[in-house]
Amino acid sequence: SDRVGQTILEYFQKNSYIDKEHINVVGFNFGGYYAVRLAAQSTGIRAVVNMAGPMHYAFESGYLNKLPSYIQNILRKASGEKDFAGFATTAERFSLLKSGLLKQLTCPCLVINVRDNFFVPLADSYVFAEESKLPAVIKVYDDEYSFPKHISEVYVLMLEWLKQNQ
Repeated sequence: SDRVGQTILEYFQKNSYIDKEHINVVGFNFGGYYAVRLAAQSTGIRAVVNMAGPMHYAFESGYLNKLPSYIQNILRKASGEKDFAGFATTAERFSLLKSGLLKQLTCPCLVINVRDNFFVPLADSYVFAEESKLPAVIKVYDDEYSFPKHISEVYVLMLEWLKQNQ
C-alpha cells in the first residue's frame, strides 16, 4: 500500500493540471491510517484527514484479541498469517507511533472518530495530539459507531478544515 500511495502522489505531482501546492490526503478506517502514513513519508502533501483510522493502540495484541471474531478473521486473511495469533504478534509493527512516523509528519492533520468505535480505540485519536510535533485537530462524536448518521456533518467539517489549511 505504501507503493500504491507513493505512485499516486508522484502521478499527481508530475501532471501539469494538478495544483501541486494543494494536495491533500483523506482516508477512512485503514485508508485513514495509510493517509497519515503517506503524509509522514512524503513531501508535497498539504494536509491529511484520518477518519477513524488506527494509529497505535489498535495494533496492540491485547486490544486485537478483544475484537469480534469476524474482524479477527479479516485481519488474519489480509495479513497472510495462518492464524490470528500470528497476526496479533506481528501487528505492532504497523503502529505509526512505534515506527516513528507520527514524529515525521510535517503537515496538519484532522482526526475524526466516534467515542464507541469498536475497531479503533478513541485513544488512537489522541495519540496523534500527544506524540506529533504538530498541532492536532480532533473531532469526536459521542454516539456509537455511526458515521453514516453524521456523514454530511463530517464532510462539511472536513472540507472547511481543508480549506483553512491551504
